[in-house]
Amino acid sequence: MFEDLDGTRREVKGDRTTLVGRWDGLGPDEPKRDTLCYQVPLGGLVPRELDNVMAAGRNIGASHESAGAIRVMVNCMQAGQAAGVAAALAGKRGVRAAEADQVRTRLVEMGMPLL
Repeated sequence: MFEDLDGTRREVKGDRTTLVGRWDGLGPDEPKRDTLCYQVPLGGLVPRELDNVMAAGRNIGASHESAGAIRVMVNCMQAGQAAGVAAALAGKRGVRAAEADQVRTRLVEMGMPLL
């Protein structure tokens, strides 16, 4: 079963048929939800006292309240992808030289759903 942020749900059955519906309680003809998500600043992936290191997953810099939301596996994977893209774009200039707008643009090009 796949549940998307827009409120839709897709379930693939054993016979390969797909059931499509909603997980948010709205009817099938209702408009899709605006994506409700939060953002993690690129600086949260860069440790203060380490050079050329990016932290992704459960060890990123966040408040106690934020950590509860970002510690789930899919968010850890997204942070890892963002860290990898940032490191690749920064290249030899070092990870502190990564520019958030460029990272965001590249992630969208790769198909990551961002606002």
